[in-house]
Amino acid sequence: MRKKTDSQISFEISVKDSGGVVESLVISANSNFGEYSERQIACVSKLKNQVENILFESRISKAALAFSLSTREEDVLRLIVEGLSNSDIGERLDVSVSTVKKHVYNIFNKAGVYSRTQLLSLVYGNWN
Repeated sequence: MRKKTDSQISFEISVKDSGGVVESLVISANSNFGEYSERQIACVSKLKNQVENILFESRISKAALAFSLSTREEDVLRLIVEGLSNSDIGERLDVSVSTVKKHVYNIFNKAGVYSRTQLLSLVYGNWN
């Protein structure tokens, strides 16, 4: 988001989830430095994407540790959170759909949930 006031220009990068803002970063400059260039805006956008990726990986790692997931189950969890179907996960990991279903079953058991919705709620609700 780009903001302009009389004395300052700033960019605010906020990473949000269902519980509100998880992380926020503000980059500011005095207005006498002029407008930000398109290149600077592009750099801030890249930074935002990197922050989002770091937070995403942090949530997955914390969930995998809390649920005692194997490395492969953690891979499957990551792809579930990304929104992939069992078929898409199988293609991405080069395994059969039945293997993916077994991993999903194991993840559900370890997390104590019965659906992807419950799993996502647990992953996004517990580790801010």
